[in-house]
Amino acid sequence: MSIESAQERLTAQVMAIPGVVGIGLGECDGEPCFRVMVVEKTEELVARVPERFESYKVVIDETGEMRARTPPR
Repeated sequence: MSIESAQERLTAQVMAIPGVVGIGLGECDGEPCFRVMVVEKTEELVARVPERFESYKVVIDETGEMRARTPPR
């Protein structure tokens, strides 16, 4: 099973958690992994986000709020 298809399922699961602002693909220790971006890395979020999903490692990155950039004028 590809990491991209697993990403769809993980996205549906973790984006419903308050404080999660995004999910992406990355590399962890030379292997593909998921990177879950959160406003603030709290104990509650760490407890709700799985450490592994469908055999892929999941890493939590504290990014703060994310906003769309406005184009330059």
